[in-house]
Amino acid sequence: MVIRHFLMNFVKFFSKYINKLMRNFKYLSVIFIIILWSCSTVPKNERSNINVKPKAWNDELKTLNISASVTSKYHDENNSGYCRLILAGTDSLLLKITGPFEILVGRLFADKDYFIFYDAINNQLFKGKPTAKNLKRATMVPLSFDEFIRLLRCETPTNPEEFTIDETYKNNDGVLFKNSSNNDYIEYALYSSENNNLMRYQRKLRTGKLILDLVYKDYESIDGFNLSKYLIFNFPEIDTKVDMQVTNLDVNKDIKKPLSFTLPDGIKVYEIE
Repeated sequence: MVIRHFLMNFVKFFSKYINKLMRNFKYLSVIFIIILWSCSTVPKNERSNINVKPKAWNDELKTLNISASVTSKYHDENNSGYCRLILAGTDSLLLKITGPFEILVGRLFADKDYFIFYDAINNQLFKGKPTAKNLKRATMVPLSFDEFIRLLRCETPTNPEEFTIDETYKNNDGVLFKNSSNNDYIEYALYSSENNNLMRYQRKLRTGKLILDLVYKDYESIDGFNLSKYLIFNFPEIDTKVDMQVTNLDVNKDIKKPLSFTLPDGIKVYEIE
């Protein structure tokens, strides 16, 4: 009887021990699976971002011929029209803007040293150095010639090599880089994790105030060049927004040089220093 009683107690104890061990093993298995999943997930994200970096300026992009519909908002005033842009590398550009019924609104020629803007509505001409300040006064777009032409090419206005990764950016929509070399503002460039396309470019004052926000959408590969066909310019400081929906885009086609346009007689001329 004593032996039988001992064996029964031993069996009960051993059964409880086995059940407890199995429960612990179950929990340990779940934890082990989670750990393995975590370890396998993190490197995957890292690998997807490892080749993302600011794109180098592309010297192979010789010419761009752009046709686009344009909508603009300045304070409470809304306008729509069309534009034709011809870019000769990064050396010069020619812009024609028309409104409804192809009424001429304005023409712009600019290179690295000089610009002329014909305001057809008011029959007046502005000319001077193509700085952001001067072009803002003439066209209400506060970008210099160099900045404007680089952004149209889906490139950063300043040297891509000056951008470094922003480790504070935690969103999963891309990899953010910033350039703090300018004394007045900081540049931000967001690149896609999938294809390294420039998705967004921002400029903020040192105080944190946003002064430029440019969104790139609808990228298309044209003759080996990835270019955006929908650009949204936003200048919060002057309450101005410009949407440009590209309808036709020709790359590295022959263009008529020199880029120029004729002016009517009797126009007012303003030279901007």
